[in-house]
Amino acid sequence: MDKYGKKKSQTYTKYDGKNKLSTSANRVYPDAFKKDTFKLNGKKISIGWSPQGEHHYDNDVLAIYNHDLTKDGQHKTFLFCWHKQKPIVLVDESGKGNVVNLHVSQDKSLNGSFSNIMYGENI
Repeated sequence: MDKYGKKKSQTYTKYDGKNKLSTSANRVYPDAFKKDTFKLNGKKISIGWSPQGEHHYDNDVLAIYNHDLTKDGQHKTFLFCWHKQKPIVLVDESGKGNVVNLHVSQDKSLNGSFSNIMYGENI
């Protein structure tokens, strides 16, 4: 993500598994997985923090990175997930509130790098 951030002139904060990660939309990860409703393509999904991919959810979140664009709620939070035995990168750009509308990342470089990591290939 450091390389990706440099390319985009952005700095991403990684959820370290200990200290909560807050976004400018007042969303706090990983707590948000339990208190908010997550949707993908308008449908509620099962998603949660699962750093070892333990298959507790349909979308096991293995890593979280956030970049706050503004102080008034604009942010880009990447959720690196394991879904149906495949890597998928979901993006949270939702504003304040308890409904998180995710979309699948369209960034080929980011998706490819994550796939390579998950399948043990060179990046």
